[in-house]
Amino acid sequence: MSSLHLMDAPRGAWVRVGGQVIVRQRPGTAKGFVFITLQDEWGTINLVLRPDLYPRYRQEVRAPGLIADGIVDRDGRVINVRVERLWPLEPEIYARHDDEGDEEAEAAASSLRTGSAAQARLSASHDWR
Repeated sequence: MSSLHLMDAPRGAWVRVGGQVIVRQRPGTAKGFVFITLQDEWGTINLVLRPDLYPRYRQEVRAPGLIADGIVDRDGRVINVRVERLWPLEPEIYARHDDEGDEEAEAAASSLRTGSAAQARLSASHDWR
């Protein structure tokens, strides 16, 4: 789902998002939460990674691009995705040590690429003026 479509996603919706990492933060005052900002063709996406998931995804968090499955959390105009699963955008480069999830990661990357292509076609065919 693109950042454009994420704005319309209801609170509690399960979504898959992806993009280039532009900010990673793990402030000492955040009790171990990691905050990641992704950028796609239409804007930014805020990810929130819980402290209990950080050890599992420590390597992925460092990738230049990410795909994340999670739950939409809305607070007014601020939209966050609470991460449940995370993959590098190019899974063949950042293979997991335990080989768990490699097929799943490739499927996620493929679905995101397909979704982006469909959104690009939609964007190109729609008059946004």
